[in-house]
Amino acid sequence: MYQRVPFETGALEALALREVNGLERWDKGSSGRWQCELEVLTPLCVKSSFEQQHRQRAKGAVIPGSSLRGMVRNAAEALGAGCGRFYGGGRELPAELSPCNERTACLVCRVFGFVEGKQGCQSRVRFTDAATPTAIWRQLQADGRRGEGGEAERETGWAVFPHRTGQIPDGRIPCVMPPTKFVFRVEYQSLDAMELAVFRLAVTLQAGEDALVHKLGFSKSQGLGSCRVRIGKGDEIADAVRREALERETRRYANMNGFRELVRWRTEKR
Repeated sequence: MYQRVPFETGALEALALREVNGLERWDKGSSGRWQCELEVLTPLCVKSSFEQQHRQRAKGAVIPGSSLRGMVRNAAEALGAGCGRFYGGGRELPAELSPCNERTACLVCRVFGFVEGKQGCQSRVRFTDAATPTAIWRQLQADGRRGEGGEAERETGWAVFPHRTGQIPDGRIPCVMPPTKFVFRVEYQSLDAMELAVFRLAVTLQAGEDALVHKLGFSKSQGLGSCRVRIGKGDEIADAVRREALERETRRYANMNGFRELVRWRTEKR
């Protein structure tokens, strides 16, 4: 089963590409590198990658950086910062949302990049593969088409798979089990305070006392793929003015409908 985060229908934080700083240069004051940890909370299967690794009898495991990037971009869209370029809800987007172009680019497209016809905007964030030397492997009876059943509360909006736990019988799908931890790095280039606030919130899904989880990989509707991401080294902001702006923008997005809806479905039960 999945639920839907409603679309934000207010004006997006859009700019013309000529107004976006740092597309081709590294500005030290607004760029950085994070050392991150991904902790598996329910069985995790990035299916095509894990099947190959399991056939090779790997002791460790690797999550492709492209999978992490997609996971975080989806979260940023659900926060209400994106144009719906990759929306796959089966219905039309509301009139307020339309794919970006060089004249008007939403925050998500400015950060993650996009291509529109012959025009495009390069990504200003990069994810390495996430690796662990000693994965806890187990083969489970996972089925991407199964779930709890029931209907989503809304017909349109970003599809969100709730966080839930439960026992899954043994089977043939190779999964990495809790509490395996992966490490990876993230680089961001020339992000202003608003862009960095949304990006960091989309990476960690942490704001104040709200501790949310991501969903990644195969059979999310069955309960697989819940994981927590933490930023370790590199999250310090030395400049007081930038730090204050970052926290202000984080609070603003954490109070918008998108994050509050994620709180309903993705809060980690401690």
